[in-house]
Amino acid sequence: MLMEIAFDEERIRKEGVCTSEDLWEYVNFVMEELDLIEIQKGVYKAKVEREAFACFGAAYLTFSENGSFERYVTTWKWYDYEDLNGPYEDIIEGRKHIKVYV
Repeated sequence: MLMEIAFDEERIRKEGVCTSEDLWEYVNFVMEELDLIEIQKGVYKAKVEREAFACFGAAYLTFSENGSFERYVTTWKWYDYEDLNGPYEDIIEGRKHIKVYV
C-alpha cells in the first residue's frame, strides 16, 4: 500500500494562512508517528506491510480533522499496492460523496 499527497503550493503562498513547509512538517510528523515512511516526495509506505491498512487508516482520520490539510490538499490517493501506476482510491473524490447525519 502507498499513500500519495500533494498540496496547492500557489494557493498556500497566496493565502498566507500557513506555509508549505508547515504542512509538510505536519504530514511527515504524523506519518513518522504512525510508522509510515516517505519513499519519494509526498509518497508514503508502511514500515511493516502487514500493518499498512491500520497505519494509513489512522493517517486518513488524522488528516481529515485538520482544516489546513483539507483546504490545500490537491492529491490524496491510497494505492492498493506499492505501484503508483496501479489501482488507487482518490480520497478527495470519495469524501465528496460522504453524507454526515446528525
